[in-house]
Amino acid sequence: MSCRTANAGKARLNIPRLGASLVILILAIVCGLSAGARGENAPLQIRLEKALENARAVTNVEIQYDDILWSKGRPGAPPPLSNDFTRTMHVTYTSAEGKYRTECRTESPSAKVVGPREAAFDGQLFATFETDSRLMSQQDGNPPGETFNPLGPLIYPFLFLSRDSDDNFPCGLRFTDLRSPDILNGLILPAAESSNGTLHVSFTGLPRFGVDQLWSISIDGADPDFRPKSISETIFAGSQLRYDFKTTYTFLDYTNLGAYYFPTRIAYSILEMPTNRLLAPTLSMTGLVTVVSFKIPTQIPDATFRLDESKAVHVWNSGAIKGYGVGIVLGEAGSNIMVKRIIADSPAGAQNELQAGDRILAIAESGEPAGPVHAGMADLPRAMAQIRGPLGTAVRLTIVPAGKDDSQAKVVTLVRGKVKSRLGGGPLLTNGMKAPDVEMVGLTDRAAEHLSDYAGKIIVLEFWASWCSPCQKAMADLQLDPARFPNWKDKVALVAASIDDTADIAAKHAQAKGWNQTHNVWLKTKDLQRYPLGGIPTAFIIDAKGTIVVSGFSVEGQLNIPEIVNRQLEAAGGKSEKN
Repeated sequence: MSCRTANAGKARLNIPRLGASLVILILAIVCGLSAGARGENAPLQIRLEKALENARAVTNVEIQYDDILWSKGRPGAPPPLSNDFTRTMHVTYTSAEGKYRTECRTESPSAKVVGPREAAFDGQLFATFETDSRLMSQQDGNPPGETFNPLGPLIYPFLFLSRDSDDNFPCGLRFTDLRSPDILNGLILPAAESSNGTLHVSFTGLPRFGVDQLWSISIDGADPDFRPKSISETIFAGSQLRYDFKTTYTFLDYTNLGAYYFPTRIAYSILEMPTNRLLAPTLSMTGLVTVVSFKIPTQIPDATFRLDESKAVHVWNSGAIKGYGVGIVLGEAGSNIMVKRIIADSPAGAQNELQAGDRILAIAESGEPAGPVHAGMADLPRAMAQIRGPLGTAVRLTIVPAGKDDSQAKVVTLVRGKVKSRLGGGPLLTNGMKAPDVEMVGLTDRAAEHLSDYAGKIIVLEFWASWCSPCQKAMADLQLDPARFPNWKDKVALVAASIDDTADIAAKHAQAKGWNQTHNVWLKTKDLQRYPLGGIPTAFIIDAKGTIVVSGFSVEGQLNIPEIVNRQLEAAGGKSEKN
């Protein structure tokens, strides 16, 4: 497995140097073979290990399947999930010797969905491509939690081997992971119960939201192979959610690739089970996966596992832009391309010839003819791609200074260099981890302070920037909470952390907006890097003990901050009240 090993709950024994079969043999010698082990437990464990061996023997595979999903609408959730939602996903999955490629095409009669997507891993480089945006991302190594690789029929019988947990999230299981020698991670299935010829086994899994998951497997007792009838996963809410979630996968048909049996029709459903057991469960989602075709090619060309860069107008590599840039952020204004922001520590920031609001008419490589970046309509992706290129090369921008007309256009030449992002890029922080204590600069007095100064309070740590459009609403909403929830006084700290290039920029913006109900701070780059930010606005909600309760994008209902804070207060004995 590519995710780091984690304690897998009561059913797992972390004995890295002993295979699971050897562990069973030793336990049998020491403890004696019970009747239950002879009749059920040992054969089930052996069937599991044999199925894994058979799966590993499938080196080359091409499979196509359809995944039809229905989701119940959730008022207040971001579209399309706010209304009843259906979609069909057509997936092609190709794998060979640890390499893989996935292509997804999604259709939905009820909502606009993301366009076709591709992902591939060639043994060294992982890449994704989205057709709609024509953006490609690349990174070295096989990422443990990439979301482009959907859950497929080849791995459904082994879902309980996933290492998704609070300490390893995301860490989805993939078909290539089954080739890992430590895939079992010391798992020994507990004794099964038999009922009408069916074996039932349940065991705890890794913790999610601070509570161990529960896995349940049903399998035909007379079947010599490991072909589950159903697998269920229960994720308990802990103190963070109002519902437990139970997902059940029912395997309707199986077929085989060589000696390996895998399901070709899988029905699945997700139930929301209120933590108040007096309330009835609610069906949240249901779906059906159907295999359309499958085959075992003799050989799959290596080129299959490399995405075509020529399709992309924009390529990102290892979290940074492939090539180098000049440090300007572009945006559209009608049919024009505008300079929205200049990064301070960049070639453009050092040269000081551009400012926000300048219009860009044309872009050219040094010594080459200039090409317009708009022709009746803005072409932002092409403009962004043209600005980037090899380190040390020059790019010429034909610009019109802010507030001027085209007659005052001028040419600015910039040399491409490294551009440092102030988006946090530190180690992944997951729920239940201690929130890093960082030094902050107060925007009112520029005094140094620390996040630990608010120990004993619930902290809402909101990251924002003056140039971020969605941040404006998120910050404005946060200003209303103290009046809406007067009981938050002295119990909750609303800390708004700017990631702007300088504290001066952040302070002027916050003052102009009248944001005075939050404690506004700015972080130096070294401190900001301790919080990984995939984007902004992002909020971390931290409990009175300094532990991260939950984090995520705080826009369009994706993170209901008041609800989470009030739940924490109730758990601590401080009843929430709302005016």
